[in-house]
Amino acid sequence: MEQYASNCFSIRYGAILLYSFLFTWFLVLVYFFEYLNFCFQGALYGSVGFGCGIVGQGIANMIMNAKRYVCLTKMGSVVLYYLITKILIN
Repeated sequence: MEQYASNCFSIRYGAILLYSFLFTWFLVLVYFFEYLNFCFQGALYGSVGFGCGIVGQGIANMIMNAKRYVCLTKMGSVVLYYLITKILIN
């Protein structure tokens, strides 16, 4: 009878150890995939922000070039236009 009791205890103890081991690895995998998800989102948002920055700089550059072209035709010289605006602003 004692032999049966010790075997039953060891089977229960083994089952508890197996359950805790599997649950621990389950949590490790859950947090690992959550970490991978955050890394993926960071790379995604970073690339979208970089692309938007490039497009925005292109639009700003196009506007500034158009402004220079219009001011060049009005004033005749870009340097003269910049000097006049600096004198008038300051």
